[in-house]
Amino acid sequence: MLVLLKTKGINKFFFLNFSPVFSPLLSKVLPLALAPMPHQYEALLIESSQSHCPVTAAIRADPAFCLLCGQHSCCQATCCAFESRGPCTLHAESCHGSTGLYILDKQCVVVVVQEGRGSFQNAPYFDAYGETDPGLRRGRPLTLNKRRCDHLRDLWVGHKLHTLISPKLERGQPDGTWETL
Repeated sequence: MLVLLKTKGINKFFFLNFSPVFSPLLSKVLPLALAPMPHQYEALLIESSQSHCPVTAAIRADPAFCLLCGQHSCCQATCCAFESRGPCTLHAESCHGSTGLYILDKQCVVVVVQEGRGSFQNAPYFDAYGETDPGLRRGRPLTLNKRRCDHLRDLWVGHKLHTLISPKLERGQPDGTWETL
């Protein structure tokens, strides 16, 4: 449930997380924000290279960082897949109600997954010249861009992530099998 609280003339939105018991109890109030990300992209790569798959206990071959909760998960891996749905899709369904926003760590791109559809977007990490580096081809140090993070957050909070997916579908680009992600 999204709640608007007004304090000292400032509007603040909060997400109320209720416990799963029969009488809804307020367990915590969280501001709607993306998960904390390291300022340097190298730190995210190091963090993801140390994360292990919960099923195989091996280091993840293709990790994804969830921008909504901050958890690492496997991406397009058969170890964590279930009934033709991939680990990112399963995580989105269990954690965010079929909406997922991930950074694919080794490709430096954001993946938006929503209700079986998806889209690739530029990551919120830019180099010194203000450019993104999809695929990490240039090798320049990347730093977190607050403006891009705020834009992704606003799309998520405003329930507008579908606007990132729909234009690609209208242009006739292949939808792909996003559920296997």
